[in-house]
Amino acid sequence: MRKVRFNCYKVTALAVVFAFALIQNVSVSPATIKPLNVTDVKIDSELRALDGFLDDWLKVFIQQRQFSQRNSLTNSEFDAIKANADGVKSRCSQFEGAIREIIKKLKAAGRWEGLDDEVLAKTTDEKLKADLREDGGLRHLLESAASQYCSRAGDEITGPIEGLRPKLKAQAQDLLFDRAGPNSGFRVVRASYNATTPMFVKPLRCIGATIRVAVHLVATGTTGPAGGNRGNRECFCLDRCPSGAAATTE
Repeated sequence: MRKVRFNCYKVTALAVVFAFALIQNVSVSPATIKPLNVTDVKIDSELRALDGFLDDWLKVFIQQRQFSQRNSLTNSEFDAIKANADGVKSRCSQFEGAIREIIKKLKAAGRWEGLDDEVLAKTTDEKLKADLREDGGLRHLLESAASQYCSRAGDEITGPIEGLRPKLKAQAQDLLFDRAGPNSGFRVVRASYNATTPMFVKPLRCIGATIRVAVHLVATGTTGPAGGNRGNRECFCLDRCPSGAAATTE
């Protein structure tokens, strides 16, 4: 009888140990558990291409907005911002190339078919979710950007800079007025620049910023380093732009 009772105790103890181990295993956060058919995708270089292109565009975009509020510009100021805008435009092909590589790698990793649902599940940003749904999903954005982005984005990068040219004339007129003196009889009217209504409902800069944040979410689970990518999207899509140092064009 004692032997039977001892065996019962032994079995009970083993059951308790097993149950405790099972509870520990189940308590692991669901975020750390991956479906068996999901493979990590390595797109570090592609993410750097997206980040660099859109960060530099942001600098040009902010400075153009600042210059548009001024009455006149010097030739050196205009030449500097134009050179930077032309540089960003020339790198747009790298942005498209990075998108094509991202698509290829997502497909190879078995992440393409469920991509739209995956990115929506990884964000709590309701505005981002709404924009992605409105734009047809991340897959649609990537497929469109892979071949059609630069043909439309180029003018959006450099067009507003060309719109600053009248301010050079205003600068020349100011100089002429200053030399002639206040009693010369000349009446100079300062030129002003009003941005034209964009042709597209959503600017291409906003589409690019949305792709950037969404792809970071898919690859890393975050919106990007130090929240910088989210700030880029807030400026390009929501018109909440930083000022000061962010506008420098070195």
